[in-house]
Amino acid sequence: LFAILSSLFGCNISTVRDTLNKAQGLMLEQPDSAKTVLDGIKRTDLKNRALKARFALLYSQAMDKCYIDTDNDSLISVALNYYSKRGSNHEKALAYYYNSAVAKNAKDIAKAKENRMSVALIDRLMLTEDRIYAIAESVVSVTRLPDPIGRACS
Repeated sequence: LFAILSSLFGCNISTVRDTLNKAQGLMLEQPDSAKTVLDGIKRTDLKNRALKARFALLYSQAMDKCYIDTDNDSLISVALNYYSKRGSNHEKALAYYYNSAVAKNAKDIAKAKENRMSVALIDRLMLTEDRIYAIAESVVSVTRLPDPIGRACS
């Protein structure tokens, strides 16, 4: 029974590692595809700290490269906590870089509120993944409208 459970657990970790490798391979040229690959990973499949940290770092990187800003450090802090003590210097540097990007976003929003920027402008600073998808859906719906060229207005 132990051997069977170990092989199932090991396969799952191997599959997650392969998926993370695929996302990493796409990151520079196709960050949107890398993010889609990462979105396909169930968080419950991230069975150890190393996988959780790698996922957190790659997902933070994908969001940044897709111009999705966040002021919430809960994701990148997983990577930062792990890579500050282990991993390569490159992974450590990336974790610190993306952590500072999140911190800067939080300061931008705080400063905007402090300067009494309008709610509408502050709202624009907080462009989230869900909002980007909603904007994309709106654009697609406009493309489905009938072509108005050559039609008379009545």
